[in-house]
Amino acid sequence: MTSPSSIDNLPVELLSYIFILGTYTSSNEKRWYEFGEEWDIHRFRTDLPTTVAQVCRHWRQVALSTLELWTNICVTKADIVKSDEDPRYSAGQWPGDARSPQSSPIDILIDARDPQWDFTEPEGSEDQLNWKSFLPVDARGSLAYLLKYVSRWRSLIILSDIYAPMHAILDCLSKPHFIQTYSGASNLSIIVAPLLESLTFMRCNEYACYSPIFYPENMRDPAPLPLVISQQDGNLFSCIPRLKRLLLSGVHLDWSRLPPPPDTHIPSPCAAIKTLELSYHCRDVMPKLHQFVRLLEACPQLSKLILQASGPIWDPENIEDSDILESRTVALSNLRTLCVGYVDSHVSMQVLKMLVARELENLELEDAGHPISSGEDDATDLINWLGGTRDNGSLRTDAIPFPALEQLRLRRLQLQQSEPLANLLSKLRNLQALSIDTMSLPAIQSLKPRSSPPAESRHICPNLKRLHVTGIQEQLDVVEEILADRTAEGLFLEETRLELFGQGRDIGQEWEADMMALSMSVGGDMDVFFDSVDMGSMIPSDEDEDEDEDDGEHAGENAKSIKPWNVSQFFDSCFVDRIRYVDIVGVDVVR
Repeated sequence: MTSPSSIDNLPVELLSYIFILGTYTSSNEKRWYEFGEEWDIHRFRTDLPTTVAQVCRHWRQVALSTLELWTNICVTKADIVKSDEDPRYSAGQWPGDARSPQSSPIDILIDARDPQWDFTEPEGSEDQLNWKSFLPVDARGSLAYLLKYVSRWRSLIILSDIYAPMHAILDCLSKPHFIQTYSGASNLSIIVAPLLESLTFMRCNEYACYSPIFYPENMRDPAPLPLVISQQDGNLFSCIPRLKRLLLSGVHLDWSRLPPPPDTHIPSPCAAIKTLELSYHCRDVMPKLHQFVRLLEACPQLSKLILQASGPIWDPENIEDSDILESRTVALSNLRTLCVGYVDSHVSMQVLKMLVARELENLELEDAGHPISSGEDDATDLINWLGGTRDNGSLRTDAIPFPALEQLRLRRLQLQQSEPLANLLSKLRNLQALSIDTMSLPAIQSLKPRSSPPAESRHICPNLKRLHVTGIQEQLDVVEEILADRTAEGLFLEETRLELFGQGRDIGQEWEADMMALSMSVGGDMDVFFDSVDMGSMIPSDEDEDEDEDDGEHAGENAKSIKPWNVSQFFDSCFVDRIRYVDIVGVDVVR
């Protein structure tokens, strides 16, 4: 007879907590200086609840009585059960319907991505027959199963690489008949998703947004915000009154109906939104200026706004647009975090000028131009405006637009001089955290002590507590000198992180991968991007290999530090600091 395991002697509450912790995967929490949005739900091991429930009777009882184990649903291609007529999500993968009470909220993730995807889109229904990844019919089958729990949805995340499944989901969630059929709601005048707080729709292909037109073109027509049905479609129902977070990445909606027009008498689903992200949209599906303004005005509780390679578009010749730009402002008194990844710095500056957010605490600016762009978008005017300098170079008499900033993150901004950034930093009295990521030497030099300091301190940002810099070696050397000077005068930092650009990476190979992904994603419209790029100068010949060592001393600043194999010509002509990366791997220097 075997003796009982020591784990069987644990209190039920402790064993239950161990099971809950076991569902968490490595979080890899985002550091304060890293760019990108955080997930609103933790990464979850969906197989663990059923696994521990099969170990023994005691564990099964504990697992089934632990409600937190059954509040997460993850749907992938492997979970789809096929039939000749209608695919369905396998109910056996989530037994929570028999475990948890009807009032328990659930978080749903539909992951329609394919690890083997090659950045191509299926063309037409015939092509989809041979497609092995998540298809529109799979998306509809998943929703048909999940909609019976719609009254318990707390968050819904849709991830897709090809656009067809996303398009199918948006279409299904905007049709009253589909929702009513599978949710079991007898009357759509009721609130069918009273607990829903977060919606995330993400097309996991950032490259697609750099096409001048949306692709696939047959899916360009926008859908309304899911679960919000207009009066003409059927009975009224306001289904997401508690929506707090809306993330649209590469996915566009009918901006004219977000929020719904006043004449529809539909309560706005935007009234409670605190986080709004618009990112990676093709120009022809971006919201028009008046639609963008109306959307922001419909979100009075907005505390975080993210505009990454997206935002409003307007016609400079249009009188209405000109009037909005010149005289319209949007008051966002609750806004605390603003993240802007611009494709055109002057366009983004016009958008920022409309925002009144005096209590803004965190500002994130990034040059989000496409990865193989060969032109420089000088951010001097944008930084000058943030620092209170008028277009004619004179200082403004009024206050800077965001005087309460405590955290500033800058990435890949092009600056030719240090004065604009130095002027901005000198006016941010409350700044405690600063990140300068992959920028030119003048940006680093803006941190140097001033020659004619005010009475209190000659150093920029005397209250700074955290500093992060990613750059080439000679830039990091300058930062080291600045830090030593600050330390000598008693200005200590609580955290310093210096990272060497390109450390441990094959820059040339990554650029080739970027170009290939971009080419496959824009539907054959690469001529638009290559007009100003001398592709021949980027591809080194065999003769160049022998010259690389001799030319290394005379190569451009970035090529000198990164020392890529035989691609120095590319770095000089294409500005390597504009290449897009997900992460920067480097060397930490902690004082």
